[in-house]
Amino acid sequence: IARTLRDLDLYSCSVTYIYAKDMANFGNLSTLNISPLITYIEPRSFSNMTNLVKLVVKFDLTSRALKAYTFVGLDKLTWIGFSFSGIYAIEAYAFYGMTSLNSLDMQMTSLAKIEPWSFYGLANLTSLALSMNKITSLWANTFSGLASLRKLLLFNNLISFVENGA
Repeated sequence: IARTLRDLDLYSCSVTYIYAKDMANFGNLSTLNISPLITYIEPRSFSNMTNLVKLVVKFDLTSRALKAYTFVGLDKLTWIGFSFSGIYAIEAYAFYGMTSLNSLDMQMTSLAKIEPWSFYGLANLTSLALSMNKITSLWANTFSGLASLRKLLLFNNLISFVENGA
């Protein structure tokens, strides 16, 4: 059944961890809604989901980071939402491989740290919403590679330092 599914909603499930081996057979999904009880996503867990176009992530990763290469393989994904997810930090290359992504919503996530090159590879991203977080600094190369970016929302953060080249 996993090979034929197009939409998977794990929102009301008691799943707490997502491992790559457990997601290997869900390659035909176009929409995935992840449970708010998720506390860990193994990098490359979505690498087989080459048809995924919408990912809704409302889980509690409080004091956790989006790890590098977590979303490898999601090259058809156009929208991803993390609002209210409790994500504290984004590591460099966390979104690497998401070449079709045009909208990324990370408002109200508790986000405080964005490493340089975090958004690298998102050449088609047109909208990035980072409002209502705890961001204090923007480092050089934070937004490097966002050639198509038209809308950047940063209001209601605690930004006090912007390095040249951010």
